[in-house]
Amino acid sequence: MAAPIYEESCLRFNLLELINGDLKKFLETVKKEKVCVISVIGKSALNASQFKEHVIAEALNRHIFQTDEEKRGKSTTKCDVNGYYDVPSRSIFLQMQGINDSDVLLNTCREMEDELKVKSFLEVWSDIHFDYAKILLMLFCISHIIIVVHPTVCFDLSYVYLFRSLETMRLRAVSWFREVLSSTEISNDWLQNGRPCSPRVLFVFQSSSLFHSNDGNSIAADGGSRFKSKKQSPLKRLEHSLEDQIYRILRKSRVITNVSGNSLFAVPANQEFVYIFSSKPYITDFVGFFLTQIRSHCQMASDLDSSESKLKSQPNILKTSSIYENGIFDPSAGSDNSEHSFSKFLFQHINLALSKGFDDNVGRYPVPAYFELASTHIWFETICKLGAAFYTEPKESKGRSFHQSIKAALDTDVKFSEGRCAKVLPLASAAYQDNLPTHYTDDYHQTRLAHALHVFSLHARGPAIQRFAKQLKEDCERLWKSGHQMCEVLSLTGNHCMNPLHRTDDELLEEKTLPIMSHCSQMKILSTCDCGRKQATRDDPFDVKAANYDFYVLQRNLCCRDLERIEFPVFQASTVDSHPARISPIPLPLPNDVEEKSKDVKSAENASHGTNLSKPELSEGNSDENSLINEIEQLTTEDQSQSQAEDERDEIVISIQDETAPSRDRGLTRQPSTTEYLPGMLHSESRPSLLPMFSSWSLVCLGPSSLYSHNIGLQDQPGFIPGTNYLLPWDVTVKLEQKERWPALWEGKRPLSLKAKKAIRDGPQFNVKIFIGVEYECYRGHRFMCSAPDRVLRVTSTGHVKDNASKVTGSDMPLYFPCPCRSSKPQNAQLMRIHVVTPKAPVHVTIHPKVQPAPDPCPVFFPTINEPLKLSQSAYWVLRLPFVYEGEHGPYLPLREPVPVTACRLLKGTYNIAEQQSSR
Repeated sequence: MAAPIYEESCLRFNLLELINGDLKKFLETVKKEKVCVISVIGKSALNASQFKEHVIAEALNRHIFQTDEEKRGKSTTKCDVNGYYDVPSRSIFLQMQGINDSDVLLNTCREMEDELKVKSFLEVWSDIHFDYAKILLMLFCISHIIIVVHPTVCFDLSYVYLFRSLETMRLRAVSWFREVLSSTEISNDWLQNGRPCSPRVLFVFQSSSLFHSNDGNSIAADGGSRFKSKKQSPLKRLEHSLEDQIYRILRKSRVITNVSGNSLFAVPANQEFVYIFSSKPYITDFVGFFLTQIRSHCQMASDLDSSESKLKSQPNILKTSSIYENGIFDPSAGSDNSEHSFSKFLFQHINLALSKGFDDNVGRYPVPAYFELASTHIWFETICKLGAAFYTEPKESKGRSFHQSIKAALDTDVKFSEGRCAKVLPLASAAYQDNLPTHYTDDYHQTRLAHALHVFSLHARGPAIQRFAKQLKEDCERLWKSGHQMCEVLSLTGNHCMNPLHRTDDELLEEKTLPIMSHCSQMKILSTCDCGRKQATRDDPFDVKAANYDFYVLQRNLCCRDLERIEFPVFQASTVDSHPARISPIPLPLPNDVEEKSKDVKSAENASHGTNLSKPELSEGNSDENSLINEIEQLTTEDQSQSQAEDERDEIVISIQDETAPSRDRGLTRQPSTTEYLPGMLHSESRPSLLPMFSSWSLVCLGPSSLYSHNIGLQDQPGFIPGTNYLLPWDVTVKLEQKERWPALWEGKRPLSLKAKKAIRDGPQFNVKIFIGVEYECYRGHRFMCSAPDRVLRVTSTGHVKDNASKVTGSDMPLYFPCPCRSSKPQNAQLMRIHVVTPKAPVHVTIHPKVQPAPDPCPVFFPTINEPLKLSQSAYWVLRLPFVYEGEHGPYLPLREPVPVTACRLLKGTYNIAEQQSSR
């Protein structure tokens, strides 16, 4: 009696879709009877990706799964199970696709690229392998027969490790299975054991190269003879040899035991469990394949049986009919009489399962094996319950602990790595804490952390290195911030505050628990007072007021309190609620730039050495001509040995402007604000009419010019490096124009020297001698003068100064210069003072310093917003420059390395000469 015909499309299912779909509707189409479940797992080669489908097709003599190649391996779980319920054979076939299939593995590796940028390979692979092992364990717990396929004729020893891991996972999962399956209608034995039986495993190998000719056709299993040989064919002998090898390996590794119920699976003792396909499941020679088909159809009718046998040996040429007798499949019916048939090999196990069940226990005292067949409805409900538990991450604690335990049992590499890294972690942490200071900076913390990570990397192994290295970083970071963190606020000289993390009185921090204390870098600086006669130790400053004002005010009270001083304008508050102005820096022209651009500079360009001197400020009023003539005669009769050569003198033309002429500065003068003050120092980008709270500059007069002797240099100034304590002479030729202003000199009414008589036709002229010194000072208190932008002043062995001040006055001078002191750690010295000894002459020496403390873009700093400062005659003046320059954007820290003069500099045009003012 023929079996009923079912719609195959209705009996095919996908496990994941079945779990998420309508199970009741599917069960309505399924006949309620007891079935045998066969699962096909294992590996497939890239050139035979549909080998598992071919195995099922060979068993059922027809194709069941026509897999879409574009969808293979693209499941989000990386594992998929397709099923088919074959009603005539009362069998359910499950085909598993996973990372052991080469095409799925290829797609998985492509998707792993982004994850590998963050995690190691073993960590990423561990998650993928865990998903694969979970579904594999589920198949071992709901199947009666497991078919393990392999692309080559050899036993893969990696299966031993996989089977042992699955058995460990199964034993841990039994109690969890009971909770999951407690609501199903399975028997009590199934519920207690967690599976209907100990499944029987069959090993199927794709093909062997020993049984293929060069043209791709297969050689007959009996050696090619038409007649059956009495001896076993080579293919049979190979299968039996593989059976013996596999059985010994599995027994030695304790994967299988005498009692099948105590093992993950069993192998039959008296039946074949290894099958090797003698034909390839894919075509290698398409031309030869189709020629063989044409030849077989063209043979005589007497060779029809032989041609049908050849067609069966070719791939995808399958029989289309099967005969069932009494509900049991007969593989010999409707097929050839070949003994080497996969359908015959498989269905002898299926028929045994449907009739008697499996009893694979062996030994002297065999125990009856537990075996149960489930009805289709119960089985589908069971697999949906287990599938939902395996595919999804459980929310309950027991499920999560189960997943974690089976993952730990599976990932031995990760487990070893975690154990090794956990053992090394305390050693690396101890390396970080070895000789650790009480508190330290972030740079020191990073250095110690790098050392700890190096120690950790020397001993740690495996995929857990990154996770434990992150933990090491967090532990060291936590230790550093729990009482060992340093303040690290930079001083104005670029040094860190060495105190623990704290707050000051004027800081409003969220951490109210921090102690209140002042910043301190523990660095001492030896600095000199305003006049240069006293040196004292100072703390490294952290604000501009301490750097440029407080220290010098303290030393002023001890040393130079009674000296004549020119006070620079500062902010004078008119109200109690004065406040700093909100600054938005806008580039503004420098003071007196309008006049300097409009004045004639031809006389400076025609100087003997091209000294670039700005035109003097114009003053008004009359002077005593008789006294002027007397002073000129005195200057012209001075000792010529102290004057420079005629071509080394600078020429200044003093022109007198009528006092009725309007001053171009008056329209630009503004009254300073008395309610808002400048938060920083005065510079070229400061807003007009704003003054700072204190002056960062100082200008004092040490006394008469006789205090300085050019023969012995500076004697009351400590800290000078020997041979550098001299000022440079600056000889300037002053030429008087304006005949109407000086008629007595032009008419020659008073006797002049010979030199003056020679120049009378060009107008009266006389020489003035000015002494200038540009002083640099380092943090150790070493002081020295420079004779040029790139040279330290040096005297001869007789104490004679060969240089003059023309290069100093006519060039930009560097703000920082390498200190010539002998030290193991050289440092830069900073331009701190300008010494000027004015002559006894009817002129005023003026200074207008402009400092650019950093490379462009950087504003220019100056001490006053009015006209250049006029120094009194025959006096010794010292201009002290700021210790630190600060604008609205913060301080300009001193540079550690030598820089070009054009980067940080005192601009040329600082020194000039103006007419002496006298009242009528």
